[in-house]
Amino acid sequence: MLTVWDPFADLSRIQRQFEKSFFAPRGHSTSRSASPVNSPLASFVPAVDVHDDGQALVLTAELPGVKREDVQIELDANVLTLKGERKLAAQTDEGRYHRIERAHGSFVRQFQLPSNVDGTQIDAQLTDGVLTIKLPKKQEQKSRKIEVKVGDGN
Repeated sequence: MLTVWDPFADLSRIQRQFEKSFFAPRGHSTSRSASPVNSPLASFVPAVDVHDDGQALVLTAELPGVKREDVQIELDANVLTLKGERKLAAQTDEGRYHRIERAHGSFVRQFQLPSNVDGTQIDAQLTDGVLTIKLPKKQEQKSRKIEVKVGDGN
């Protein structure tokens, strides 16, 4: 295969890697070796959105290619931990890869939750590669007046 060399072709790739180094969660490598097929450094960090719908916090994570059994969600002391793994597609002996750009590997994302989240009512669903976690809010305690009674003096 003959290609014409373009000195600016890699500029956008280099810029993406530079930006990823600033925005990747701490503890996750964004670097890859020359052969990502055998590289333990290839990493996948799912993009996550969190919004408040009034009744619950809703966390939405992009997990394309991740199976339900490869995702774990834990809640401990108001810290929600999302763990999992996106596996590399089966390699073939019929040919060799010329390029692998889809990231794979284990991931861990943690989120500090506010104290008004009801940890007993969390719901998680994985549909079409999108994980949606609903974290309902606790019912607010309404203030009430306490009547002061007269004691009998004993």
